[in-house]
Order: sequence, then C-alpha cells, then structure tokens
Amino acid sequence: MTLPRILLISALALVALAAPSAASAQVTLPGSNSWDVTTTVTNKDAAHTLAYGLSSPSQQTVCSNCVGGETLDLGTFAGGSELTTFMQDLSCGQTFLSGDPTHALVTQPSALEWRIGWDDSGSPCGITDRDFNDLVVTIDARYEFHGFSAPVDNPPAVNSVKAGSTIPVKFSLDGDAGLDIFAAGYPTSQPISCDSGALIDPIEETTTANASGLIYDSTADQYVYTWKTDKAWAGTCRELNLKLDDGSSHTASFMFK
Repeated sequence: MTLPRILLISALALVALAAPSAASAQVTLPGSNSWDVTTTVTNKDAAHTLAYGLSSPSQQTVCSNCVGGETLDLGTFAGGSELTTFMQDLSCGQTFLSGDPTHALVTQPSALEWRIGWDDSGSPCGITDRDFNDLVVTIDARYEFHGFSAPVDNPPAVNSVKAGSTIPVKFSLDGDAGLDIFAAGYPTSQPISCDSGALIDPIEETTTANASGLIYDSTADQYVYTWKTDKAWAGTCRELNLKLDDGSSHTASFMFK
C-alpha cells in the first residue's frame, strides 16, 4: 500500500536532529578486506544551517554547521559494509539520508571514491532550486596496508639480492581485495643511489618464477607479488614501488649483486 504524500512528509518531520538510523545505503565498500574510510565536505551552497555525518554502520557527526572543508576519519570498516550518511537542515528540522534519491545524488568517480550531492528542494525547508549542491561531500576508502613481510625489509633498510632473482614481495591488506589492486602502470622500479648508509639485509627467500605476477594466499591472508629482476641490474640499486589504486605508494629498496 502506498502512503499518501502528506503522511510521508509528516513522518519526515518527526525525525530528530540526532544522527538517524537507516536500513539502506548507496555506498558499499568492495572486497572482503578492511578499509580506512574518510569523508570530506567539499562545498556548501545553501543559506540554511546544515549538518552532515554518518548514520550507519556507526553514528558520527562530521559537522553541525558545515561550511565546506571539514574532514573526518570515520574509522575502519569491512568490505561489504553499506555506509549511509545523513544531512540535516537545522533551519527547518528536516533530516535526509543518502539512500533517498529525492534528496541525495550518489555518484562514484572512481572505484574507491563516492560523491554525494544533497538537495533540500521539495521539502518544507523552502529551498526551491534542484541542483543537488546544497551540500557536496566525498567518501574515500583506503587499504589497510601494514608494510612488507619477510623476506623483504621495509625502509629504511636496503634489501641485498642477486640480480636476476625473482623475489616474493609479501604484504597484507587485511583480507582479500581481489587482484585488481594496483594503480595503472604499477608496480614499477627505478634506479636509486646506493650510498644511503642504511642497514643492508640479504634476501633470504627467492622463487623460480620466470615472470612477475600477483597472487592472493588465503591461508596466510597475504598478497605475494613475484618480482622478476634483471641480471643487468648487478652493481646497482633500485626502488620498487607498489602503488595501489587508492593512490597510496609503498616502496622497498634493493641492492643487486
């Protein structure tokens, strides 16, 4: 049964100014790993006093009188989590959820970024324009990367290895995020100076693979990037850069014998 429009408006008017609970959302974190999530208010284009925050899975207020530029680390959430945010118009006592397409336009500029444009029109708040920019926010997800595991040492140490070896570069993202995790064109390596003065630690483990590649080991809950090095690199040093598609770069240094 469809409720009359008057009853729907009356129900909205009863929502308190505390962060509301929500049963649905349009921002769903991918994968089966954990994510660090941050949100930023990028713009406000309304004279009314607007508040913004997270409604579900936890309740957090980012700003109670948003002006633009506010940012908050919302915490760590598991892949598959649906994030529902809210905007409150304190000038008229109305609350809108990001799952409501009448007042929230959710887009996804990239795999790990969402943009929400809020619109107050069609409500008792008296705003007549319908441009979904009364308040504009972004939500960004970042991998939980905790450094490289043996046999590769993290900076500032330099890993010593025979040129031409294939090195198992191991790391965890706190779960399985799939294999499409690298930024376009990565991993890469580039020459660096060998005169860093850093601790030099030999690589204790190499593999027999003849090419570079990435796998996820579910038993160990870690990724293994097999890096096939070049015999011509003997007597030089290089920096390996595993840049992920969340924009973060993770590097390790190597000295080739």
